[in-house]
Amino acid sequence: MLKEYFNPFVESYQSIVGSPFSLHYHLPNGRSLARIWRDGWQVEIDGVRHDISDDISSFRATVLEVNRQKEPVMGIEVGRGGFVIRGLVPVRGSEGDHLGSVEMLSPFSEALSVFDQEDIEYGLYMNYEQREVARQLRDQPLLDSSFVRMGESDSVLFQGRVEEGLLHSAQKEGIGITYVDTYQIAVYPILDFSGTAVGAIATVRDISSDLADITAYRAEAEGEQRRLLLIVLTVVVVTITAISVITFFSLFRGVVQPLQQAVGLARRLEQGDLSTKLHHDRTDEIGVLSNALNRVVDQLHCRADVAMAIASGDLRQEIQLASEHDVNGLALKKTTERLSSSMSRVCDSSVQVEASSEQISSSSQTLASSASEQAASLQEMGSALEETAGKIRENAQNTQEADSSAKEVLSLAKSGSESMSTMEQTIADIENSGEKVGSFMKVIEDIAFQTNLLALNAAVEAARAGAHGKGFAVVADEVRSLAGRSGKAAQESVGLIEESRSFVRHGAAILKDVTASFSEIVRKIDELP
Repeated sequence: MLKEYFNPFVESYQSIVGSPFSLHYHLPNGRSLARIWRDGWQVEIDGVRHDISDDISSFRATVLEVNRQKEPVMGIEVGRGGFVIRGLVPVRGSEGDHLGSVEMLSPFSEALSVFDQEDIEYGLYMNYEQREVARQLRDQPLLDSSFVRMGESDSVLFQGRVEEGLLHSAQKEGIGITYVDTYQIAVYPILDFSGTAVGAIATVRDISSDLADITAYRAEAEGEQRRLLLIVLTVVVVTITAISVITFFSLFRGVVQPLQQAVGLARRLEQGDLSTKLHHDRTDEIGVLSNALNRVVDQLHCRADVAMAIASGDLRQEIQLASEHDVNGLALKKTTERLSSSMSRVCDSSVQVEASSEQISSSSQTLASSASEQAASLQEMGSALEETAGKIRENAQNTQEADSSAKEVLSLAKSGSESMSTMEQTIADIENSGEKVGSFMKVIEDIAFQTNLLALNAAVEAARAGAHGKGFAVVADEVRSLAGRSGKAAQESVGLIEESRSFVRHGAAILKDVTASFSEIVRKIDELP
């Protein structure tokens, strides 16, 4: 009765769609009730067709699921002939009681028709364990040991390109794509209604034309890229050149020219020319530099004035420091202080030399007076002491020369204390005079020694003369005493002269400590008459 009822629908469906109207009714216990698309039979047993109900519960999990859940079930399921697309719904009576289920079947080949339309080679593979259900495929060849080859559009193309590992990978990860030579191989898993992987579909597509198109497009793109790069580089070079020219002129007017003026001022400062300043009303770095150079010129002017005052002998100048880092000012200040201190010590030394010279002159006069008295006394000795008288006269002459030298030293010392301009030459003259006086003192010591010997000889002769030589012995004693005092005075004079020479050498050493930066001052002092 079901077949008679659905026959018009089956014929209309087949005429429109072009495929059989596969409608299948099931009983609640999982047995087949009616296959509408089969005419006069339901099941084939040992090659014989029978119109009876058969038990399909052992391999039709979808039938059991829809009758158990009483809810629609749809998806892929493996049947006796392989993969089938099924949609199942429960069947209820007029009173809502469950009567069984009905399903609409669609061959899996219809799903593969999309590959035929796209001209893509494909292969269909079923898991090996599904052969227990798909008995009609037991004789199909295997792919390795895990899959059954259900069909390949081009078995030669698939040979060696689709492997078992790629199919397993696609079933685990959802999709697998690889490339072999110029072929793209894509594998998609086949999941049944419960989401379990039961097989896979592999597609092989020759992408050589695509690769050629990609290569051509890449070459065209690279050519276009090079052309655009050349244009951009040209624009960039022109822009940079224009900017560089503008920047150069701007820098030349705003930076280079002021810097050249600053360099010119620095070179004039290097040559000692302080007559020029920079005139800028700018507030930028160039203006700051110009103001700083102008302040340097002002400071050098002040330092030059101070140096000229010092060269003129005025050591009371006060040095103003620009900052705590003013090395030049500090050096000038320390030099002025040391020069003033040195001048003070030189003046003190000159005073001491003057006093020593006066003492030497006094001693020489005393010695000359004593020598005169000695000469007068010796004249009474007669011809025996004529040689002694001659030496006494020579002694008096040398004493006068020593007095003249002492006066010359005194004059040089006074000249050194009066004028700083002749200080260095005066010190040298004082040192030379000290050497001469020392030589004179040596001569006086020799004379005193010879006079002492003569007095000793005269005392001996007086002792031999007895009573007639008593007066002569008194004179000899006086001469020996006078010679002793003369020798002692000469030794003291030598000590004072050596002390004076030490002071002079110390003053000369201090003058040599003046720095090279004030060589002009030293030169002027050396050249003072």
